[in-house]
Amino acid sequence: MSATPDSTRPNTPRSEINFFDASDVALSDDGEAPLVNPSRNSKFYLEDEMSIFLVQNQLFKVHRHFLIRESELFRTMFQLPSGESSSQEGTSDDNPIVLPDVTVEEFEALLEFFYDGMHVDSSSRCFVEWNPLIVDANTIRWKNRLSISTRLQFDRLRDRCIVELGPRSTELDPIDRICLAQRFDIPMWYQVAYEEICARDHPLEVWEAQKIGLETAIRLAKTREALCKHEDYHKKPNKYIKGSVSNLEDRRAYNMAIEHVVGAEFWPEEVPIPAPGSPDQVPMAEDQY
Repeated sequence: MSATPDSTRPNTPRSEINFFDASDVALSDDGEAPLVNPSRNSKFYLEDEMSIFLVQNQLFKVHRHFLIRESELFRTMFQLPSGESSSQEGTSDDNPIVLPDVTVEEFEALLEFFYDGMHVDSSSRCFVEWNPLIVDANTIRWKNRLSISTRLQFDRLRDRCIVELGPRSTELDPIDRICLAQRFDIPMWYQVAYEEICARDHPLEVWEAQKIGLETAIRLAKTREALCKHEDYHKKPNKYIKGSVSNLEDRRAYNMAIEHVVGAEFWPEEVPIPAPGSPDQVPMAEDQY
């Protein structure tokens, strides 16, 4: 049995529905344009231009807004007085703004964040637990963003990258983390990475020592040797026994031993040893890495 339409409900076509009452709007004498003097929104009335960039023999045409808002370098670039319009860089494919030493992958990762970031990043997190391919791709994007944001002075994006790839992230192995910290000056990443290397069962490989540098590798080897002699080193908890009070106490003592030995080697006792991942972590001297 079919439902009977409600006879009391007006059957008004949607196109004829008025969503606001325009009776109070004063019209001009000809009855067409409202006599209203709207003001420009101070935050979202954008006067934007497009610019063309050349990156590794590929042309990109994008809005200036994000670049000017987020980067001191681009803010200064676009504030410079321009010459003849026909000779301005970035106004045509024949005269693009060249970005040397920037890769296509880095620039795409930067633009994806500005244009699609709210969607791409959230969708990636949905599959973190079971799709390693998506996790790896997302990590690569954040590494590319860290690289380009550091070099082109996108300070807020750089801070976001440091959080996304920080000590709580499990997508970076400690060797990769040390290399990124050395390259992009992120001292708060060192201690956690050093502790992970000292806590693992196998020593440094030759290729790992080559990546992080000879001096850092030697000091980590010394730290591992000192850790083996620490009284709490042999309290390394059994990963197959979880939840017992004794196992939790051993884990706490073991972690404190690693933190102490690593701090004593890389941050001398006269310098306070920072907590892992702390923003107050004391950076190493330049000759130490």
